[in-house]
Amino acid sequence: MSRENIDKTRTSIAPGRDIPAARSHKPAAAARRIFELARSFFFLQQRPGSRDMMNICHQFAAMLAAGIPVLSGMEILAEQTESFPLKQGIRSAARSVEQGSSLTEALAKEKGIFSPFFTGMVEAGETAGILEQTMERLAVYFKNKYDLEEKIKTATVYPKLVLLIILGVVAFLLAFVIPAFAETFNSLGAELPLLTRVLIFIGKGLRAFWHFVILAGVAGYLVFLWILKTKKGIYYRDRLRLRIPLFGRLYYKMMVAQFCRTFGTMLKSGVDILKALDLAKNVINNSVFSERINEIKDSLTKGGGVTETLAAAGFFPLLIIGMVSVGEQAGRLEEMLDRAAGVYEAEVSYAAERLGSLIEPALILFLALLVGSIMLSVFLPLISIFNLYL
Repeated sequence: MSRENIDKTRTSIAPGRDIPAARSHKPAAAARRIFELARSFFFLQQRPGSRDMMNICHQFAAMLAAGIPVLSGMEILAEQTESFPLKQGIRSAARSVEQGSSLTEALAKEKGIFSPFFTGMVEAGETAGILEQTMERLAVYFKNKYDLEEKIKTATVYPKLVLLIILGVVAFLLAFVIPAFAETFNSLGAELPLLTRVLIFIGKGLRAFWHFVILAGVAGYLVFLWILKTKKGIYYRDRLRLRIPLFGRLYYKMMVAQFCRTFGTMLKSGVDILKALDLAKNVINNSVFSERINEIKDSLTKGGGVTETLAAAGFFPLLIIGMVSVGEQAGRLEEMLDRAAGVYEAEVSYAAERLGSLIEPALILFLALLVGSIMLSVFLPLISIFNLYL
């Protein structure tokens, strides 16, 4: 049989898979192994962001609507995307599809790139024959998620920047300014207040043992990261996130909005309600929230209704429970979940803007008090020196 006939036979066996399967994958396999190794050591192990996922879902939906085969569409997506991990993940999934796997199976193999939520949605769309519509829903979902994340970042980036500046200013004053004044005070025989003596001691320690301070800081950070990987560490971190003044309420509202959006999107695509709850739990990734979802799943398994189980969990606001109740009774649960998500996304947006306006003066006041205390430790000895020589 000629090579041309072999290619024709392959095409007839696998319709829509128009990329030859006979090419050698040894270089690609080696590249993938190198990529996986690098990903384990650096920060490439993080999944693609919401913006990248939004873009590929939009593009893939458009290609499916235009009649482009799945495999060809994946190859085009891999070429167009700018995210290196996503590019490698799509290429690897395309090879699996080329070798006979379904799209869902291929994506499930790339767990480090594609979340269980994404894979579950694709599975529902592929099974029901509505992959194009599912991709459009995913694009809308990731757009809403991206907008929400950007609002949270906008609200928190300023405090982080100011705190970093505060640390830098304080370190500079303690390490260089205070010790310089200390020598002058000693030469003049001034009696130093307790605050000044403490700051001089800290400043001298920073200058003499700065390398140990850096090592201790790095070691402490690594230990902190290790603790956060333990089950108890994760649980207490998640509890703390919900209890931090101002930020805790914002984080809670964001979780509620994400849950409603994720749960509603999956129900629209025909995902089973218990599986949808599981995937929503994984998307939000909060152990306190996960406990409540597990309780809800247990109640649903025993025959409870969605509304009563949400109310019994004691985690969701009354507004959400009321909207879910209306949706459940009218047979439009997914629609009401989408509306509830919209309500809470708007609340998150407002809360984020309000938080920014509250934090700015608070941080400026904190910086003024901190720097003022340090400067006071300098001026108090100067006053005593003036009194001594007057």
